[in-house]
Amino acid sequence: MGDCGAGGDVNSNLLIPRSTGDPQLDRAVGQWLTWDKNPKTKEQIENLVRNGMNKELRDRLCCRLTFGTGMYKYLERCFSYFKQRGFVVGYDTRGQEISSCSSKRLAKLTAAVLLAKGVPVYLFSRYVPTPFVPYAVQQLRAVAGVMITASHNRKEDNGYKVSPGP
Repeated sequence: MGDCGAGGDVNSNLLIPRSTGDPQLDRAVGQWLTWDKNPKTKEQIENLVRNGMNKELRDRLCCRLTFGTGMYKYLERCFSYFKQRGFVVGYDTRGQEISSCSSKRLAKLTAAVLLAKGVPVYLFSRYVPTPFVPYAVQQLRAVAGVMITASHNRKEDNGYKVSPGP
């Protein structure tokens, strides 16, 4: 028998700065801290654990994201022809090296959410300038479209630019 941990297994509890008292939340925190390669977001989670912010942690780590569904619900409610006319999705070249998240990846996720809901999607096959999306919305007579871009913000801050249809 040697010293505790010397040359042996690392205790997985060391990944979590301290227990939240909730086994499901502790697993989610441990998984996040293991997988997250971004030091800023990793530090945010560690600070929330340290400060006992369990509700905030649960909201961030234990709930499925509803990416793109808020816009879907609005368009479905307001436009009876949404599933006939469709939706345009464009993206630029922006991306985050640390998290491997790119405008293209977010565009594909957006398209997947809408396709799963039965909405025709016009997804550009390559990156495009922002004006292409409103032009495509008009030409295709789509209900709306989004351009996924950081635009005038820092390249790390991707977001949506929404273009309403005709």
